[in-house]
Amino acid sequence: VSTEVEVQFVPIYEQVADTLDWKDAYQKGIVENDFRNQVIIEKCSEYVKQGLNCLVLVKALEHGHILDKTLDDPHMFIHGDLSSDDRRDAIASFKDGALRILVATKILDQGVSINNIDVLVMAAGGKSRIQTLQRVGRGLRKGGNSDTLRVIDFSDMGNTYLAKHSLKRLQDYREEGCFKIVSA
Repeated sequence: VSTEVEVQFVPIYEQVADTLDWKDAYQKGIVENDFRNQVIIEKCSEYVKQGLNCLVLVKALEHGHILDKTLDDPHMFIHGDLSSDDRRDAIASFKDGALRILVATKILDQGVSINNIDVLVMAAGGKSRIQTLQRVGRGLRKGGNSDTLRVIDFSDMGNTYLAKHSLKRLQDYREEGCFKIVSA
């Protein structure tokens, strides 16, 4: 680990029916969850005001579009449907500090080096240990405006599927043994 990591779990209690299958629970509880999305926007705005750079990682293209439409601070949403040049330009603007917020799909999960991430918002949820740790790895390189990477993750407690996945991510962070875990 090149920089210290502080993981903040934000509780989300909006109820999503347990009768839904996983896909519908994810759609309602994460992608379309207005409260959760508002927390993401507020956290990013708060950190941008402190001069920090935020990378928001989403799984669903629709989720990225929702955040893209509602973020006020200068930002860009990058995904696989954009041209390579547009993605490259957005990443360069983020690295240069012209953009303080970059929202991205899994295209940034591996193989892209960005050394100025101060805040990583794990908006995608999920339960994969490998994916969680790869995403945290996006922000481990020193070079941002802070010596600590702040990881914002969510305790999605309003649905059994989402709660199990949140608890799995918490367990994964704890098992690494090098992350400081705080609650909101």
